[in-house]
Amino acid sequence: YAAAKGAVVAVMHAVAEEERANGVRANAIAPSTIRTAVNVAAMGDKAAMVSREAVAEVVCWLASDAARAVTGQLIAVR
Repeated sequence: YAAAKGAVVAVMHAVAEEERANGVRANAIAPSTIRTAVNVAAMGDKAAMVSREAVAEVVCWLASDAARAVTGQLIAVR
């Protein structure tokens, strides 16, 4: 699991560097546990979780012009 996550980050960094001149941005989002009915049932309502909406807000921001200078970043959403 950790190796796979590390590989995703390495690929994202490589794409960000190699395609920057072509206007391609590459970023990765690393959310903590996402609050879903299944996760709440398994972990309880008091467990630290991030909402789906919070993750979606980061995705929308990254896709917006406001994030045009952001590339090669791993963004933790907690």
